[in-house]
Amino acid sequence: MSYDMAFKKVSELRSKNAQLLIAVSILLILTTLVVSPVSAQNVGDLAPDFTLTDIDGNKFTLSSYRGGVVLLEFFATWCPGCVREVSELKVVQEKFGEGLVIISISVDPDKDTVEVLKQFRAKYGITWIIARDKAGVTNLYKVSGLPTLFIIDQEGIIRFKHTVLTYASDIVSELEQLGLPEFAAAIVFPLFMIATLAAAFLGRKMWLAKRKGFLIVK
Repeated sequence: MSYDMAFKKVSELRSKNAQLLIAVSILLILTTLVVSPVSAQNVGDLAPDFTLTDIDGNKFTLSSYRGGVVLLEFFATWCPGCVREVSELKVVQEKFGEGLVIISISVDPDKDTVEVLKQFRAKYGITWIIARDKAGVTNLYKVSGLPTLFIIDQEGIIRFKHTVLTYASDIVSELEQLGLPEFAAAIVFPLFMIATLAAAFLGRKMWLAKRKGFLIVK
């Protein structure tokens, strides 16, 4: 075989390999786009939607809480920092009441069975939603450490993210930035308005009764 023919063979082989490499690269990109779900790792991302079943057997979907603020925590019962964070979340819940949705998702559904999580809930007096990750939500949110906490605003956008134990004071400050009213204020103000209107209405009736020469209070 002459030098020219050998060079031509090598060139053709390199060309075919290059075409094959390009084809494989395109296939990998398309597979990633089609197969991979939308995932979140940064503040400002739209929180990926998911559906899970809580430990009481109730199915829920994240997007169903749109319009409200959601505190999404990833934890495990064997994680010391997660156990410590429970008391911090209880302080936050007491401050904001039902105006804040708290969801705790165990990243270890094998060890954290329904029974284990129910015992954990009872031991620490947890009253918010607890679920086991049976749908790959941990990977969807790219959780790499525990506890990990996301604060999702009324539009479904991740506004804050914490990858270590987070104290109540920090969470409260962030929730206030989202305009979430405190539980006491949310109740007291409407009651004050009702009482004011009732007093005005009662005063009107008493004034009309006095004009007629008698006093009637009903």
